[in-house]
Amino acid sequence: MKTFITISCFVLSWRIGCSQSHSITDSLKRELRLANNEDTIRMNTLIRLANLYRTFNSDSAVHYAEKAFALATKINSQKGQINALGFQSFALANIGDLPKSLESALMSLQIATNNHLEKEASAAVTSIGNIYLQLEDYPKALFYYRLQKAIGGPGGVYAKTHIASVYLKMNNLDSASYYLNQSLN
Repeated sequence: MKTFITISCFVLSWRIGCSQSHSITDSLKRELRLANNEDTIRMNTLIRLANLYRTFNSDSAVHYAEKAFALATKINSQKGQINALGFQSFALANIGDLPKSLESALMSLQIATNNHLEKEASAAVTSIGNIYLQLEDYPKALFYYRLQKAIGGPGGVYAKTHIASVYLKMNNLDSASYYLNQSLN
């Protein structure tokens, strides 16, 4: 049972990452070159690149996220800042820099909260949960994954899988199975 739940969590998470392709990144890079003085287009493209690279090429994701954050700050786009920091957090965690990852995610969440844009903090909230899961602080991981579930949107679906993975780590198989089944519905 534990093996089934582990494999199911892995497969569901892997589906997210596998949807990225080289043609999309090439297209975004071309869009970035063509958007010379269009700061909003450049910022959104940089954020999309950071998102696409966050799992498979984390160094590049950090680079694009930093550029996106700087541009978002320049044009005073809180949504851009929130998203850039959220994807930067994911990438930094993949590199193994958990302190900087947590700092980026908390900063993203703070900007979102201060501007009543909590739904925009989806990536940051998930990243905070992931960090606490890696640190084996399961109560904090559950808190942030439940917050993600409450925020809803696309991340809300994955929150159930993340909650299942925490319960699996805690060896609470009934709860893990329950949330895994919920994620499939």
